[in-house]
Amino acid sequence: MKKKLEVIKKTAQELLKKMGIEAEVEVRKNKEDEVIQVQLNSEEDNALLVGFHGNNLAAFQLILGIIVANKLGEWNRLVVDIDGYRQRRQAQLEEMARRALEQVGANNQPVTITGLTSWERRTIHLFLKDEKGIETYSEGEGRNRQLVISPNA
Repeated sequence: MKKKLEVIKKTAQELLKKMGIEAEVEVRKNKEDEVIQVQLNSEEDNALLVGFHGNNLAAFQLILGIIVANKLGEWNRLVVDIDGYRQRRQAQLEEMARRALEQVGANNQPVTITGLTSWERRTIHLFLKDEKGIETYSEGEGRNRQLVISPNA
């Protein structure tokens, strides 16, 4: 495992260098869910690495995952974060889910949330999974994929 984490760290550093971005890289395994967390710390390039709604961060995570899979010969679930962006975004998503839940309860009509990444949709699905009287599902394809929070029939 230690060798795997070193390969991931070195690969992330090489990729950042090729992008012309200076950032510290920390890699650790989350024992709870077997996810390998890659933490980036950059004072100057935060906004560039995060991108619009985290799109650059998601792209970096995907590319890093593919390169690492090719090097190690196996897929590893990587989650890349920079300076706590994902935690802040998760809090925003949970608040968005609460407001949508209130709206569903008040109107007894489904609420659709568009423009979310797969990680963001998953975050809301997991946040609302134990709520009584509602269901969540995703519909649509590609960029048109959206999350629906609907009252149970």
